Amino acid sequence: MPKWLAEHNGIVSDILLDFVNDVASRLEKEFPHIEFLTLAYLNARKPPETIKARRNVGIMYCTIEADASKPLESKVNKVILEDLAKWKN
Repeated sequence: MPKWLAEHNGIVSDILLDFVNDVASRLEKEFPHIEFLTLAYLNARKPPETIKARRNVGIMYCTIEADASKPLESKVNKVILEDLAKWKN
């Protein structure tokens, strides 16, 4: 496992948020009313464990892996909905 991945316990969303938070913090003074968005899907869909999004960072949670023929509340999409709830915290 690469060092940068190991530093984040192999959790892709932690790596993603670490990067996006850094960009958002560097640009916040110049662009105080901008929300920096990132996508949470595929490898980065699982919620981060050690990092929270900054106040000027928005997460667009993508349900591309969900069974679109069923509601998110259905048994087949249970993990997708559970992960979405964890992102909200």
